[in-house]
Amino acid sequence: MASLEYSPLNRSRGFVVLAIAMILLTGRQLEAFQYQDRPDLPSPDELNVHVIPGGETIKLDGVLDEEVWQRAVPADTFWQSRPLDREPATERTEVRVVQDEEALYFGILCFDSDPKGIITLDMRRDAPLSNDDYVGLYLDTYHDHRNFYYFSTNALGTRRDGIVTDARSYNTAWNGIWQARARITDEGWSAEYRIPFSTLRFGGDQPMTWGFNISRAIRRKQESAYWAPIPRELGRYGTWRGEFFGQLVGIQTSEAYAKWEAEPYILVGGEQRYRPESSEGKFNAGGDLHYDFTPNLRGDLSIRTDFAQVEADQEVINFTRFPLFFPEKREFFLENAGLFNVGYEQEMMMFYSRRIGLSQGQEVPILAAGKLSGRAGPYSLGVLNVQTESTELTSPEGSAFYEPSTNYTVARFKRDLFTNSSFGAILTNNQSSSSSYSRLVGVDGNFWFSPALKGEVLLAHTFNPEGAESDFLGIGRLQFSQQNLEADVRYYAVGPHFVPEMGFVLQNDLRRSSVEGAYTQWVNSRGVRSVIYSGSLVYDTLYDHSFFGRRGTAGVKVNLESNDNFGYTFGPARERIYDSFSVGPISIHPGDYTNRTHDFLFESNASRPYSVIVDYRIMSYWTGDRQQFLFSNNFHPIANLSVDFIYTYNTVDHPQASFNTTTLSNRILYAFTTDLFIKSYIQWNDLEDRFSANFLLGWEYRPGSEIYLVYNEIQDRFDSPQLEPRDRMLLLKWTYNFRF
Repeated sequence: MASLEYSPLNRSRGFVVLAIAMILLTGRQLEAFQYQDRPDLPSPDELNVHVIPGGETIKLDGVLDEEVWQRAVPADTFWQSRPLDREPATERTEVRVVQDEEALYFGILCFDSDPKGIITLDMRRDAPLSNDDYVGLYLDTYHDHRNFYYFSTNALGTRRDGIVTDARSYNTAWNGIWQARARITDEGWSAEYRIPFSTLRFGGDQPMTWGFNISRAIRRKQESAYWAPIPRELGRYGTWRGEFFGQLVGIQTSEAYAKWEAEPYILVGGEQRYRPESSEGKFNAGGDLHYDFTPNLRGDLSIRTDFAQVEADQEVINFTRFPLFFPEKREFFLENAGLFNVGYEQEMMMFYSRRIGLSQGQEVPILAAGKLSGRAGPYSLGVLNVQTESTELTSPEGSAFYEPSTNYTVARFKRDLFTNSSFGAILTNNQSSSSSYSRLVGVDGNFWFSPALKGEVLLAHTFNPEGAESDFLGIGRLQFSQQNLEADVRYYAVGPHFVPEMGFVLQNDLRRSSVEGAYTQWVNSRGVRSVIYSGSLVYDTLYDHSFFGRRGTAGVKVNLESNDNFGYTFGPARERIYDSFSVGPISIHPGDYTNRTHDFLFESNASRPYSVIVDYRIMSYWTGDRQQFLFSNNFHPIANLSVDFIYTYNTVDHPQASFNTTTLSNRILYAFTTDLFIKSYIQWNDLEDRFSANFLLGWEYRPGSEIYLVYNEIQDRFDSPQLEPRDRMLLLKWTYNFRF
């Protein structure tokens, strides 16, 4: 009998069939699926807010005393999401919208029967306002039910923003140029927003209609309410479902708004290195130039890109055999980052921008970078090209190593399908010479069969000069969320030579089958808000089907009416080690191991001026034992001051050795205003004997224009019984934003 060759093509057929089935099922079912459980509620088509002209008369001060606000018809009926599903909100909210040629203005009145109970903890930009009373605006500027901007503020005028892409990824690191002012009154609190059209990408014939929703949180009641009601049964990501939004109607703007945007910078300072000892003055100048070819297609050019103001990564001790993942924080890579996000963060990412301009935690100079990103009808397009400079760096051990000049390219294409689905492709290439390159080609699809059921598929292939085989990746995924039940089923197949040098892969040479589930029981009595029961099962083999490991979890978490939480999780695991790896003074050798984990968690209400998280884990650890104690607190004595402290202590008792490790991190931020702050970030890692300190003074002296004063210091015990400096740096950076 003839045998079939087990080629990458044959291996991928199952994924291709799955993708085709998803497309057909989506087209047949999605349009017909609607929620009919609450006919008393308004449908999305019945929710409309009309934009009126007159924004040029508004003084942005948080007080709605201009005559134009009285002419605007408010959105004023809100529905709870929590604690009660789509019941009327307990406090009245009014939202009005006005515009001029350059911007949209939102005027918000949050009436409150107890103004003294309004919670305002934070003034810092991008503070987690989920702990405050706040109002959030959702702007679906393409009206495609899948992508939107999010802008929120509290009663102090603190700004937080982000971008949701494909109702699946949330980029909170994006910072747009916009303004907000707010104040507390005898009747509650009020706020005014000004969001320039040039901050947004949008499309459509004029007058335009955008998808729109508004949320309000009343923290002392643990209440979340929405203007366009969101069924709670859609789960934690239900608020990202644009098909449930209402409409913002009558938006008009001419071609007169700014198309060009420039942001030059000047940097001066000095650096002192101690291994090998050297000192140098620093002067650099460059900047970014942006041009909007259309309102929804932007080009970006960056010369001598600098990230001096970016905060250091948090110190983490890696007790696993897998690489650590750190999020992107650099502004240039955050614009339209969701478009390039293919795969799953922290697991399988086809493009991971931290591969560019960083090597062993050190900065590699970027000579120039260009990007074109945006939309044309149902198509999304992104192209990124970056050229780094050859440079010599010093490892933490003091040895020098060379990073060659390298060009990085990524191209992304995506086509919208049906109501909320898409199909796309991605290409990456990094090349330092004609014979040294790494390339990746991938296709992906996201398919909503119904508001409760979603499918995803991803196929990718890598190429390198050696032409290695088995460099294929395939992922299939189904997610379900309805009636308080959530489920996530995945299957991975990752070849042993699948190595995307511009991506992030937690583990190659892997086949993984996994299922996760959670059920929320809403109690809302006797001091208990809800109980969440969760579980998971993961089964791993190598690519050739050899056993690699299996893990499971079973847990319960109780959320009290006070918004304090406590929970317990049990996690059994059996894993096979094929290659030795080290943690501190011990080495884990090949063999089969059985590990069990008991995890006890307590989280206090983060809306209090003082809150804590305590996590205690007891686990068997590769024929030994390990205990981990984590204590994290947040202290807000006043809205201007935030003090965060994280203490993690591990004890390991292993036949080879016993040792303890400690990591400490302390972040202190004082906000003089919502635009002027000073921050310190101090960390200690005793396993690597490393102390680091970062001090930052930041001032946004006009929208989009900033001044930073930065001081960084690293100390360690390399070849010394005492901490000694390794590197010190002081920098002053000035930027100025032009729009014309």
